[in-house]
Amino acid sequence: MGRNLNDRLNVGMCLQTLSCVAADSNDARRAAMLMGAAEEASGSVGGSVVVMPSMTVFQDKCERKIRLALGEQAFNDARTKGADLSFRDAVDYALGEKRTGLRSSATGPSNRPTKRELEVAALVAEGLTNKEIAARLVISPRTAQGHVEHLLVKLGFTSRAQVATWFAESKGDRTKP
Repeated sequence: MGRNLNDRLNVGMCLQTLSCVAADSNDARRAAMLMGAAEEASGSVGGSVVVMPSMTVFQDKCERKIRLALGEQAFNDARTKGADLSFRDAVDYALGEKRTGLRSSATGPSNRPTKRELEVAALVAEGLTNKEIAARLVISPRTAQGHVEHLLVKLGFTSRAQVATWFAESKGDRTKP
């Protein structure tokens, strides 16, 4: 409804909440993008994503978690990418309704998941976290996170749930989204 009314302040608060949900779900890149989109939406009408001062502590904790998971450069890049989304694209991204230019080039082999990324996709489909994927594959959690992020980009998806659905539905042909 906020999207239809162009209610940027309330949508900004919702985007911020979804950012923290994504952070708690170990989807740090999405969390950073939503955070940037939230700040842009709220700021465009002179507001803040945190309207109750008591929520500042929660917001700061969420941001620290995202920064730690991504590293400073990746955090800033994802946050900027989220802030650069139009209002409607930010809402669509939050709702998973529209791909927002995250897809790699549709041509060339770089659009196909690697063997390792397919292994990671199978583990995502099992519902494993990045930490659990890392333990299962004997890699670092950051490497597991990188594989998940590459899958999202290659497949043009915005959530782990989409990867899991794609993996489950694609059966034999896992080279195409």
